[in-house]
Parts: sequence; C-alpha cells; structure tokens
Amino acid sequence: MGDFMIHCGWNSCMESMPWARRDEYVTSEMVVKTLMDSTEGFEMRKRAADMSKAIKTSVMDGGMNRTKMISFTTHITRLKSDLLLTII
Repeated sequence: MGDFMIHCGWNSCMESMPWARRDEYVTSEMVVKTLMDSTEGFEMRKRAADMSKAIKTSVMDGGMNRTKMISFTTHITRLKSDLLLTII
C-alpha cells in the first residue's frame, strides 16, 4: 500500500501518472468494467473488504488503534499535568 500526498493541483495529478500513459484517459466505464468483469476486479473487491474488516476491528473497543490512541491521549494529558505542576 502507498500514499500520494497532493495539494489537489492538476500538475500533481499529472505528475503521478507515468509518461507512457499520459494520453490514456480512464473513463468511468473502463473502471466499472475492470471492477465488475475481471479477476483483477474481484481481487480488488476482496482486498477492499478485507481492509474494511481490519480497519473496523482496529478502531472498535479493544482494537489496536483505539488502544494506542487512548494511550497517547493519556500520555499527553499526563505531560500537561506534570508541566503545570512544575510551573506552579
């Protein structure tokens, strides 16, 4: 999995495409056909469903992301309290 951070500018979008395919515009029809009528589309849908399940599990009570966020919030709150005590 990768990321591409942009400021929503056209140049950033164009730079993200390989030069060899700049003249090929992707239509919604091409996307739908790929997603619905191909093995590649089936695999994409399966990976999306797996990712959805993993994300839901991580953010529910007891999930890894929820636990880490609570731990981080507690740590920051404790630091703030300690800092206030040293100032007073």
